[in-house]
Amino acid sequence: MGKKADSDLLIEKQSLTSQELLLLQGELESRKKSRMVAWLMWLFLGTIGGHRYYLGDRKRGIAFTLFWLLMFALGISLALSARTLTEQLFYAPMAMFMFLSVPAFLALIDAFFINGRVDYRNRHIERELIRKIKAARLTTDQPAL
Repeated sequence: MGKKADSDLLIEKQSLTSQELLLLQGELESRKKSRMVAWLMWLFLGTIGGHRYYLGDRKRGIAFTLFWLLMFALGISLALSARTLTEQLFYAPMAMFMFLSVPAFLALIDAFFINGRVDYRNRHIERELIRKIKAARLTTDQPAL
């Protein structure tokens, strides 16, 4: 998928003038997503989907956040269901670890896809910019009435 997508982008860029290519390069540099930022978001906010929000995957980011909240609520309810203070002190950390390790495991699996997702998002941004440049060309090339 990566090589075909790259060759499609190359074909699309060939129809741009050198001035349009410079404009594309400048806009792309300001809008593209960074792997480093994505990894940092994953490292610090991965269990709640921070990296997904950064990469524009709002639906999956919301799913991560809601799942984390559900697991947090289950952990708290299990910890509070203990009858004595000793049981609460024992169950609270265990319950929180048990329920919050599930979102952490899902974030760990998601780590295998971060670099590919950043590349996919950047190609999408580049295609969108090329489309806007070509659309601007069409509107400015129209003869004045």
